[in-house]
Amino acid sequence: MSPKAPGRQGPDDADHGDPPAGGGRAEPTAGAGPSPSNGPGAGAQPKAAGAQPKAPDKPKAPAEARSVDADRALDALRSRPAQRDGGSARHGSVSSDLSVDEAILIHQAGWEPRGLVTGVCIFRPYAFGSWAPMSQSTELTAMSGAMHEARTIATKRLRAQAARVGGEGVVGVRLSVESSAREFRFSAVGTAVTERAGAGRGSEKRGSSEVFTSDLSGKDFALLNAAGYRVLGLVMGVCVYHVARQSALTWMKNQTQNVELTLITTALYDSRELAMGRMQDEALGLGATGVVGVKVEERTHTWGSHIIEFLAIGTAVSTIDGKHRSVSPQLAVELEDLDQAVDPHALRGDR
Repeated sequence: MSPKAPGRQGPDDADHGDPPAGGGRAEPTAGAGPSPSNGPGAGAQPKAAGAQPKAPDKPKAPAEARSVDADRALDALRSRPAQRDGGSARHGSVSSDLSVDEAILIHQAGWEPRGLVTGVCIFRPYAFGSWAPMSQSTELTAMSGAMHEARTIATKRLRAQAARVGGEGVVGVRLSVESSAREFRFSAVGTAVTERAGAGRGSEKRGSSEVFTSDLSGKDFALLNAAGYRVLGLVMGVCVYHVARQSALTWMKNQTQNVELTLITTALYDSRELAMGRMQDEALGLGATGVVGVKVEERTHTWGSHIIEFLAIGTAVSTIDGKHRSVSPQLAVELEDLDQAVDPHALRGDR
């Protein structure tokens, strides 16, 4: 490499800070700003040698991109911030299946709706779970577990959706089931609610496991709060029972007399007690002091008349501070009577 002429610097030398020939120290030019070549890291490159530029992201397929955009739009709607006006929190527009009376009473109790939430589970039980000997009355444990698990999954997804919209609980939950030859469709629908900020826990973020569910109406929920009770969750008990068939000789004897069908009576008692006991066990597991609004439903679905499903469902509650608060009843008069029309002539005594 040929030596460069002293006192002359090429453009490359100025950029990279090469010292002048002869090993002398390069002096900064008057009026010139500091250069990276004058510092202790002289000669260092801004990027590591051999570094490769970042490859651009692979473009998403049109269908996938549309799905991502839709999810982002829904998340933006659900996480719309509250607007403050005069100290009262007003959220964006929400959907609800509450009636006008229920919405007003829930608001007076310090709660507000956050949106209509749903949970669905399509379940296929064990193929031979509904089989039992014809002469034996017994519980079909595999079917009982399947029906309970399917409802639990639908309710869990309901709570998860309620947590995403900022709800602390779900009121007015309706559990429905549609059955076919092999599959069951379970649906849970309700309105997510939360306590208003400043009235309690309204500003806290809750996970799906902490969101309570209740099949009580908005009126009953507000009345419970006024009486000093809090909702712990929806509890249920399921029992699928096979009812034995009577023998041909017994059937023929019963054709000529009035008799009780003891096999069916005993099966109904046993299955109902099993369902009720399981519902109470779930309530005790939540630390409840009682279960309100209990409903016992009986279905045969597509199994025939000798296989019955008993469902016991209710809302587990407990006192807030260990005390019951008395609620003063108020008289309400319905001003609109749709069942009986009033004749004004009869009121005046014309007729």
